[in-house]
Amino acid sequence: GSPYWTMHRQDLHAALLQAARAASNITLTTGTTAEAVTQSTTGVTLRCAESGATLAGSALIAADGLWSTLRAKHFDPAPAYPTGKNAYRTVVPVSSLPEGLAVNDVHIWLTAGAHVVHYPVRAGREHAFVIIFEEPQHTLGWSTHVEAAFVRARAQRLAPSLRVLLEAGENWQVWSLHELAMPQRWSDGRIGLLGDAAHPVLPFLAQGAVLALEDASVLAYELSHSSGSVSGALTRYEDKRRARALRVQSASRRNGRIYHLAGTLAKARDKVLRRSPATLLMRQYDWLYGWKPPA
Repeated sequence: GSPYWTMHRQDLHAALLQAARAASNITLTTGTTAEAVTQSTTGVTLRCAESGATLAGSALIAADGLWSTLRAKHFDPAPAYPTGKNAYRTVVPVSSLPEGLAVNDVHIWLTAGAHVVHYPVRAGREHAFVIIFEEPQHTLGWSTHVEAAFVRARAQRLAPSLRVLLEAGENWQVWSLHELAMPQRWSDGRIGLLGDAAHPVLPFLAQGAVLALEDASVLAYELSHSSGSVSGALTRYEDKRRARALRVQSASRRNGRIYHLAGTLAKARDKVLRRSPATLLMRQYDWLYGWKPPA
């Protein structure tokens, strides 16, 4: 019965940035690369690559994503590996939706070896579009431009009404999906990982950014109740988050497999979806959407 919110990533970033700028105890420093990190029993020091200047604090939390340099240097050097799937994305005006598609719903279309998701963003004025195909080639960037004609050619086997909607997409970008095993630990003394740097997750549950926000909530709670022990707070934060992150990772992989089924297995999946009440289908995700932050 709870509402399901969708938003453009830029809007989420803008809201977080506005909150950070409004907080008197936050100083933002941009355009700086962490070159080296050292820690002692009393604090952490970070050296900036560009200027050689140092920043000191009581803890260092790396939230620098799948390709985290701090994770590779201090926790686990194992590289991410491609999954054989590429995601193509764009945003289209909501007026482009064909008749019969609900403007305010999240839509998912399934076919053998591919699926499409689109959902309202920008206060309902636009729909964000993501198409995921199984493809051998891969890129390392998050926003590699791709011609609209290429995407439309790849989409010829999709449903006619969906292809009509795709015609409205122009500024297409592609990124390759990568996986990375969760490090054996996320915290080391006063240094910790957060979000995809700690537990990268495939996008088949749309929970990557959500997990990072949950992490931040738990970490803030533990630090504020640490009685001065930063390392203890980081250890408790990791202990409370690891099992949930592993479960989301596993459920996301499972969804990805189910979405791309073909042949008899796809027919069986579709039969289950047709015959299962919507409330029953959604109830299996109560563990996911029912999470509550620490009191």
